[in-house]
Amino acid sequence: MIVVAAVILYAAAGVAGWVPWATSPGSTVAAGAWLLLAGVVLVLGTRRIRASEFATSRRNGHRIAIKAPVTIGGVQGQLLDISMGGAAVSFAQGVLQEGQRVHLALPGAKPVALEVVRVWDGADGSETSSLRAADGDWATYRALSLWIFHTPGNAIPGFPPGVPAAASLRIG
Repeated sequence: MIVVAAVILYAAAGVAGWVPWATSPGSTVAAGAWLLLAGVVLVLGTRRIRASEFATSRRNGHRIAIKAPVTIGGVQGQLLDISMGGAAVSFAQGVLQEGQRVHLALPGAKPVALEVVRVWDGADGSETSSLRAADGDWATYRALSLWIFHTPGNAIPGFPPGVPAAASLRIG
């Protein structure tokens, strides 16, 4: 953003005649307008990325939309999507709280430790929660990756044995 601002200031100095250019003021203004537009897009994009309401969109890996039964603390829920750094799950109201550390049991795998990042109401009276692995928790990254790409047989209803979760074509 500093570079864009410096270029815009330099362009303004050119229009004012303070720099030795061989271009017309019209072309300088047009180029400056495009730079200003680029700066606005950069600022708005940065604000969107940093906004807390979009925190669940920040994953360190591609999300795979997949439905599978899961458990946390013996309570049954449903996996909605999974990535190498986290998952989205659906549970009954009040099961999960933001900031809570939980152990998610994926079908056919040992439970992995994840943090509840965000909880919001689902359409059917349930709650959807976004779960994330702690930064640098390589054991959890490994466990999630293995489950995604080497999914145990019969772990996902309707999937043939040997087909990994990564092969899901479900969207949303």
